[in-house]
Amino acid sequence: MTKKKLVIASAFALGLAACGSGTDGVDEAAEMATADSGSTEAAPADVAETQEAAPAQVASDPIRGPGGLEEKCLERVASTTGAGVSTNSIDEAESGVVILVNVDGATAPWRCFGYTDGTIEEVMFTGDEGSL
Repeated sequence: MTKKKLVIASAFALGLAACGSGTDGVDEAAEMATADSGSTEAAPADVAETQEAAPAQVASDPIRGPGGLEEKCLERVASTTGAGVSTNSIDEAESGVVILVNVDGATAPWRCFGYTDGTIEEVMFTGDEGSL
């Protein structure tokens, strides 16, 4: 049985066991999963491994991950404007990354231009600043 099927079977078995079988549902579910797969590993460990793998992938994103360009851009615009901010869009190109930022009360978004190494080259307002 594949690992994915084992995780699904384990979760299903845990659910059935918890519905009132009269015995310890966790032990029974682990035994059922082990018997189905021929593995000696307990099913809950497989579920935990699957859940832990996803955050590691997000953290390595240099643009959208923690400490990435998006976060730095939002901080820079918020400190410049003194207002609440949120991401409007992110466009990646060979030359760099453009992040448009919505600013509370602004008539147009702000624009950050930077690079995947976290460097911000330019931050500017994209709307008309009142000139005629």
